[in-house]
Amino acid sequence: MIFRLTILELFIRLLPDAFFFVLAGYAYSRIRIEKKKYVASACILALIGFITRLLPILLGVHSILNLIGLMLLLIFINKIDTIKAITSAVIIFILTFISEGFMVFILTNVFHKDMELIKNDPNLRIIYGIPSFAVTAIIVGGYYFILYKTGRLKNVTN
Repeated sequence: MIFRLTILELFIRLLPDAFFFVLAGYAYSRIRIEKKKYVASACILALIGFITRLLPILLGVHSILNLIGLMLLLIFINKIDTIKAITSAVIIFILTFISEGFMVFILTNVFHKDMELIKNDPNLRIIYGIPSFAVTAIIVGGYYFILYKTGRLKNVTN
């Protein structure tokens, strides 16, 4: 099944996700955010996500391409150590898959929603995607905030 996104989903779902995915790389590496690199990486990652969804590939393959894109952005633009970039990218993708899987379970088994109907309606995808995004954002944002407040972040070295 090919899964296409709308421009609205790019701005309401992909872009916020991308900001937290890149933030996860900074948090895991315990590096202070460099604002220009952070914003550039998040915007590029959102664009990569949007473009991969336009490709005639199956759902899931785009996730692997986005994972590779995130790793490369963290390494080459944000100058995060390769091992830490790969590890943080894998961790954030696993966290996202778990939170989205849990949300699908709740929607189908507790609220008895039809996932086919949700998958085919961009507005429903956005609305029903908010809880899984919120979980991911709270975990990643909270972790980075704790590191920031406790002074455990360092500046990146080029």
